[in-house]
Amino acid sequence: MSNATDVILREVFDSIDEGVCVYDADLRLAYWNAAYETMGVSPPEFIYLGASILEAYSTMAEMGYYGEGDPKAIAKTRVKALVEGPMIESELLSLPCGTMVRIRRFHLDNGCVCATFSDVTRELELQKHITQSAKLDAIGKLTGGLAHDLNNVLGIVMGNIELAMLNQDNALTHMRRALAGAERGSELIHHLLAFGRKQPLAPA
Repeated sequence: MSNATDVILREVFDSIDEGVCVYDADLRLAYWNAAYETMGVSPPEFIYLGASILEAYSTMAEMGYYGEGDPKAIAKTRVKALVEGPMIESELLSLPCGTMVRIRRFHLDNGCVCATFSDVTRELELQKHITQSAKLDAIGKLTGGLAHDLNNVLGIVMGNIELAMLNQDNALTHMRRALAGAERGSELIHHLLAFGRKQPLAPA
């Protein structure tokens, strides 16, 4: 390709919001765009032509990118997975700065590996808020139904107690009905607690 074409391609790739990098068959950095440099998905000292991905992984492991463990062992495991893994691989990575990045890697026919990096922090936060809203909505419906059922139970109990006070001749019958209503309410609460705790209760 001509130098003019190279310049055009460089401008196109640098205009892409996603970070893009390409490692050659020896897993050394061969190409990257501007977004890859600014996203912080790789230490700056490893963003140069010919940089080793193994050394980059080791440094990133030392910085806590991949959790606890021996950095060199983690780096070797990741490189092995990269070489022997699927043609298309996806990973969600939490950067030390708090940014969440979705990484997609592609094996090219010439042995190179291409990776794209997308900042999905806001997307994941939105999903979290939607999930939380759905949970609150479900809790609202549950408590609304529970309040209705408990109100019915209390109506039975209170109504029969009032009848017992007004008609002492049938007081025992009314008190039995009130007790039955109270037991119904207790059973309702029992099932609700068991559901919330995801385990059976053994009240004493």
